[in-house]
Amino acid sequence: MISLLDRQSYLYRLSLDEVIPLPTRCFLLLLVAAVLGAGLMAARGPRLADGPLSPSSSPGSISPVVPGGAPPSGQFRFEDLTGRPAPDFSLLDLHGVRHTLREQRGKVVLLVFWATWCRYCPLELPHLSAIARALAPRGLVTLSVNWEKNPGPVAAMARGLDFPVLRDLDQRTRHDYDAFSVPRVVMVDRSGKISRVIRGYQGEVSPIVNALAEQGLRLRPVPVERIPLRSPR
Repeated sequence: MISLLDRQSYLYRLSLDEVIPLPTRCFLLLLVAAVLGAGLMAARGPRLADGPLSPSSSPGSISPVVPGGAPPSGQFRFEDLTGRPAPDFSLLDLHGVRHTLREQRGKVVLLVFWATWCRYCPLELPHLSAIARALAPRGLVTLSVNWEKNPGPVAAMARGLDFPVLRDLDQRTRHDYDAFSVPRVVMVDRSGKISRVIRGYQGEVSPIVNALAEQGLRLRPVPVERIPLRSPR
């Protein structure tokens, strides 16, 4: 009896191999598994009758395209802000002095967004400080914005800079200026509009110097030189 069953099983497998080759069977098994998986996901997902998801019920607290630290009141827009009115803000600096953007109307304002964990900010900040020092007598206003909760490391990294560090603790200003990555420099012209957004740092200040020249603030000679782009850490 056992030998007869073994023979029948062997003949069945042989006929199956002739009808459906092994690669085809593997493909069919994968296809069935994919269909079953999609069905399970659809069954566990929200139904149209349930209405749109509320923020509290959305899967995950942070969108995968939004960097960590985005304010809960909104998401970064990832838009070109050039030519738009500069969003107003009123922030305290590390020494408790308040700075309001609208009070600088009629002047060129350089906004510097940075963080202590930024890879190239330690290289760019001294360069921007030299520019701020050279052009302050000609009316350039330079303000930097940082949103880190612990002021100690921020104050240590800002030591020696020729511009104040504004504390954007709720990240509202960071969000308004779409500063999802740093370093980022935003230039506001005398009419209060954003004239240039400079993203990142390439080891030289020529993009900033050229943008300042477009606003009538020519810098000759440039007080800093190009340096090799390397990580300070």
